[in-house]
Amino acid sequence: MWDTALRSMGADHDNRRLNVPHNSRYGIQTVYSQHLAGLLRIGIIANPLEQFWKDFWEQIDKWLDEGDKLIIGGDWIVNVKDEGFLLPFQQRGLYPVLSTLVSTPPETNTRGSNPIDEIFASSTIEISKCGYLDYGIIQSDHRIL
Repeated sequence: MWDTALRSMGADHDNRRLNVPHNSRYGIQTVYSQHLAGLLRIGIIANPLEQFWKDFWEQIDKWLDEGDKLIIGGDWIVNVKDEGFLLPFQQRGLYPVLSTLVSTPPETNTRGSNPIDEIFASSTIEISKCGYLDYGIIQSDHRIL
């Protein structure tokens, strides 16, 4: 339900980049429906969003236990400044890159008023520059991060 890439950063550590396509909208062509169909094909009867978070945190914890440093980008569908959303990331030593480096994060979807896209990184990864691009650079209703 996500894509990942592992990049060797030398003898002492690797960085793992993870992109999360997260969607809570219902309908036959949504990510939710695709995940539901995928779960049913492998015999799992579960709410795709609940299963996503269960699997997501299990995998994140495994990678962190193995010493991976993580960069996780996602369309989270919720206000990424919400403390309840941020807490499980912070408990794992992951910080919100954009919200940390940009003083007032803008909305990240044309239909919204809050940032719903965010990149999280292990606290041992220092990111010095980041930002948001305007709408319309690519065909999307989201800003490019």
